[in-house]
Amino acid sequence: GTRSATIHVASDDASEADYDFAIQGLGVEPEIAVLGTNLAEVTDGDLTPTMTDGTDFGSNRVTVGYVEETFVITNSGTTVLNISGVTTAGTHAADFSVVTAPAASVALGQSTTFTVRFNPSALGTRSATIHVASDDADEADYDFVIQGTGVEPEIAVLGTNLAEIVDGDITPSTIDGTDFGSNRVSSGYVDRTFTVTNSGTTALNVTGVTTNGTNADDFSVITAPAASIALGQSTTFTVRFQPGAVGARLATIHVVSDDSNEADYNFAIQGLGVEPEIAVLGTNLATVTDGDATPSVADGTDFGSNRVSSGYVDRTFTVTNSGTTGLNVTGVTTNG
Repeated sequence: GTRSATIHVASDDASEADYDFAIQGLGVEPEIAVLGTNLAEVTDGDLTPTMTDGTDFGSNRVTVGYVEETFVITNSGTTVLNISGVTTAGTHAADFSVVTAPAASVALGQSTTFTVRFNPSALGTRSATIHVASDDADEADYDFVIQGTGVEPEIAVLGTNLAEIVDGDITPSTIDGTDFGSNRVSSGYVDRTFTVTNSGTTALNVTGVTTNGTNADDFSVITAPAASIALGQSTTFTVRFQPGAVGARLATIHVVSDDSNEADYNFAIQGLGVEPEIAVLGTNLATVTDGDATPSVADGTDFGSNRVSSGYVDRTFTVTNSGTTGLNVTGVTTNG
């Protein structure tokens, strides 16, 4: 404020022995304050970060993205405030960076801003201290604590027994449903339902479930999982096996998500295509060809001669199954 005094010059001048006159000056100082995102003051030395003023940056993925908060520096003093820098220090200072610096000077009654970016390098609470250095007389190091939380989803896929199928598993098993067992090539199908869980600290986003591999066309996803799984929750998907040929049928399931280290969660699946295979053997145990139109004494399809009025001739034929599953015989008839 205004400061005043009187100067007295004493001499032996007869009429002006006390030569005096008034003097004055104005004492000035800058006065810093830092405002949070809600434009309320963040007290110098504050140790309690809050979401309200932006000193708590909330949560962010460890591997992707970032959160930025912008703070305001004001000067309510009576002269220019000179700012020499904004820095971060503390336990996890490297997770917080000043991406937009404030102006070097702030006129009285004016303000400037600076922006801090939070990019966590690990899971959990990450904390640091912001230091605003200026020529404010009593708050030259205006500091306050900031924090944020590093989060990540964590995927797992459970089999039909609700036990985890390890990512990259190459040994299908009937126990967890990755081995679909056997099914007729010409009819029917086998369905298996798998569970996707999220044991992480933020939502897991699932972008799709696909199959590839040698016999991928024999396996289809008939029920897709939910697109997003909250922490601690789960979703399911169902895969159908319809073999296109006899024998072992192989493929790989891929569950694609935003899990940082298991973005392509994959495991091998298999099933067995089966079919019965009938043959009829004649009395000589040689095959009577299906559709054969030439009866023969050799295989018993020619019954030879018999009296019309008495007696009969029997022939015994053998039905065999050389296939890979049971043959169901519904009857034997004659016509013609």
